[in-house]
Amino acid sequence: MHGIHVQKIKAFNNGYWIPTAIAVGIIPFITRLYCYTNDSLAEYPWFMPSSYSAADVFLAYKSFALQILMAVMVIIAAVRTIRIKKIPAFDRSFLLLIIYLFWVILSGAFSGYPLLAFGGSFDRFEPVGVVASYVIICICSYLNIDSEDDLKTVMYFSAVCYALMMLIGVMQGVGADPFNTEFVKRLIVPSKYTEMASQMSVQRYGAIAYGTLYNENYMGMYISVFLPVCAVMTTLSIKKPLRITAGILSVISLFVLKKSASLSGWLALSISVFLVLTIRLIISGKKKTAVAVIGGICLIAVLFLLLVPSVRNKVLPGSEDTDRIPAGRIVNIETADDEVVFFFHSGNELHSSFDFTDEGEITAKFWDKDGNTLAADHEDGVYRLKECFEYADAAVKAQPTQMQGIYIASFAIDDHQWPITNCTDGTYYYVNSGLNLVKFPQIVSAGVFSDTFMTGRGAIWNRCIPLLKKHLLIGSGSNLFIIDYQQDDYVRKTYSVGWGGFEYDVKPHNYYLCTWMENGLPAFICIIAFFLHYIVNSARLYGSIDYKDEKTMYLSRVGLGLYTGCLAYMIMALANDSNVCTAPVFWAALGISMSVSKMLRHFYPKY
Repeated sequence: MHGIHVQKIKAFNNGYWIPTAIAVGIIPFITRLYCYTNDSLAEYPWFMPSSYSAADVFLAYKSFALQILMAVMVIIAAVRTIRIKKIPAFDRSFLLLIIYLFWVILSGAFSGYPLLAFGGSFDRFEPVGVVASYVIICICSYLNIDSEDDLKTVMYFSAVCYALMMLIGVMQGVGADPFNTEFVKRLIVPSKYTEMASQMSVQRYGAIAYGTLYNENYMGMYISVFLPVCAVMTTLSIKKPLRITAGILSVISLFVLKKSASLSGWLALSISVFLVLTIRLIISGKKKTAVAVIGGICLIAVLFLLLVPSVRNKVLPGSEDTDRIPAGRIVNIETADDEVVFFFHSGNELHSSFDFTDEGEITAKFWDKDGNTLAADHEDGVYRLKECFEYADAAVKAQPTQMQGIYIASFAIDDHQWPITNCTDGTYYYVNSGLNLVKFPQIVSAGVFSDTFMTGRGAIWNRCIPLLKKHLLIGSGSNLFIIDYQQDDYVRKTYSVGWGGFEYDVKPHNYYLCTWMENGLPAFICIIAFFLHYIVNSARLYGSIDYKDEKTMYLSRVGLGLYTGCLAYMIMALANDSNVCTAPVFWAALGISMSVSKMLRHFYPKY
């Protein structure tokens, strides 16, 4: 009877693996120009004017496709349940994932901006529907991949798609980016924007591998899921053609990962392999070997950090990348009632007050923090300071803006313009890129990390930590980090893109931090608990099973690779965001991995 039951389920299940294959193999390749405006954010003084439009190539249509795929998967699951007349058996840990999804929906509904939370706000395109699609993809992959034949079909299809992505990465890595060819541009640009195709520049970083995944860090996240599977099949597969193919793909993956310049990708893969190997040694009773491996790797890591300053300054929380902060750089500006004050990294201050005549002539005074007057030459309406600490050539001049009757004093300091005016109520205002007059904000920062930690992530995390207490119950809503986060850090943004540019922190570069902020502390706890349950249970299983057992040889080796890849992605998420390019791959791989573990436990029930 047992054999007949398995045969029926297997026959009925044919084709249910297709949505999972689409999530892993097809979604990452969807690329299409999408132009849009977002008037709902134009009310904020830090946002671009409503007359401006934004464009996206790599994210929007992936987002749309994911929500369609989710609907299809839900319909298939419902039809399947009706036909077999029973609810499929779920892993109990999925209850955590369902509670997480409930809190995602709840946070979106009560966020204050429900239309934006469910419809999308700006950039990244991860509204509630997309986050829900990740959960559905994971659960349906677990339910639908329930035989070794299904697993092989999905893995072979995924391998072909992965090889194609690596081919694109290799081309980009050697400077032959296909997105810079007229043929590809015309493929991804809708007909109504045909004239834009020839002027469009999709990638500006040179010979950097990013595939069709928006940026190089996302390529690192993508590789982190697949490379461990390739590596395991290279070393453990008994079939020589498969071993050779996997080996070649592994070498190509390492080249593309190097050309992506994703440090977090290297770190995540190294840590995950180290953890899996250590767990295997400890559980198998080789504790002395495990201690030797741990000690050796830790020694190598310490020496690497000591001998490679560029890596040390990016990775260690307390390190300071002094090359990124020249002496005297402005760290803050105060727009007071009777003066404007520039605060420098060195501790010096530049105070100034000025007035305009009806003709726009400027008269200005300058002094330091001790009240000592700073001498300045005044010629052709421009003041040039003779002594401005490290910036002796600092210049201040008057110039009209597009707003009739308003003049600004443009402070040229540190190779950037800092426009200030007092032409409204007599007090001093900063003029931002949208020509809005704003009082310079006080930036709230936790000061836990150096601002240069992890290539600037420390500055964002420091500003996120004080916001966490707002979301002990309900989050700000999916895709609404841009509103919740303090976007008016004009000093940092001026140094990043210049005064006239628009740059927004749309994600915190930390998936877990973003989960807490956008979906609330309960959602954060659920996702952490779900991941830990997966990590611990899988560690017990893959640290104990026999990889030479012919009955489970394929399952155990693919399962080990998937476990290592999913663990690497979870580690990488500490310094990267969830995104529509790689999250579908991860959540599908996670569901498949859990399904493989379920199949293996039929042979190893005590694990």
